[in-house]
Amino acid sequence: MPEKVIIHNSSYNLVESKGRLYIIPQPAKPNPYKLSNIFASTVTVVLCACLLLFPAVSIFLLLSLIFTNMFKKGLNK
Repeated sequence: MPEKVIIHNSSYNLVESKGRLYIIPQPAKPNPYKLSNIFASTVTVVLCACLLLFPAVSIFLLLSLIFTNMFKKGLNK
């Protein structure tokens, strides 16, 4: 009786052979670093550095963001 693959998954295969079920694990494929992950981490590091180097500017931007949100919520009522 030939093998019959019941479930084909990226992590395992469920195979029926000779009336029995076998779980056959698939080798894990390494995920290479994507350019988007490197870009996102670089942007995060740069933003944190700017917050540490220029606290007055970051406080001003934070306050302006808060007041802008409050102003928008006030207009929507």
